[in-house]
Amino acid sequence: GGVAEFMLRETFARLRDAPAIWGYVGDRLAEAVDLRAGFVHTGEKHLMVVWNRELSEPDRLERLARVPTLGPF
Repeated sequence: GGVAEFMLRETFARLRDAPAIWGYVGDRLAEAVDLRAGFVHTGEKHLMVVWNRELSEPDRLERLARVPTLGPF
């Protein structure tokens, strides 16, 4: 638990209508909290995601290709 994990879970609940929630994480301790809260690795360095709904494979792949082009956020 902890405050950061609680805040993430509350944020996820408020954003449940979004198809995905993205995170850019470079700190190992923050990464551990994010994983406990529900984020998963994307294969891109530092980029994590919570998928809120099932998306078609092409849609998921398109998002996984587009979001890294935004740079760190």
